[in-house]
Amino acid sequence: MEVVQILRWYGHVLRKDDDHRVKSVTVEAEGARQRGRPRETWKEVVYKDVDDLDIKPSDAVDLSKWRKVIRGN
Repeated sequence: MEVVQILRWYGHVLRKDDDHRVKSVTVEAEGARQRGRPRETWKEVVYKDVDDLDIKPSDAVDLSKWRKVIRGN
């Protein structure tokens, strides 16, 4: 997935209510992992992309600012 698409979805999830199912699922996944090298989680990918663009997750609250940042305008 492209970085912009991932961050658009991440911003969408952050703006959801705290009790929304999508937000609760992305916060913490439960269960045992298989043996071997663990796969990179969606959350790890998002945090890496946010860090690379030098933005804060709190910026997602302001939709117009978030769009400018992730699109590079």
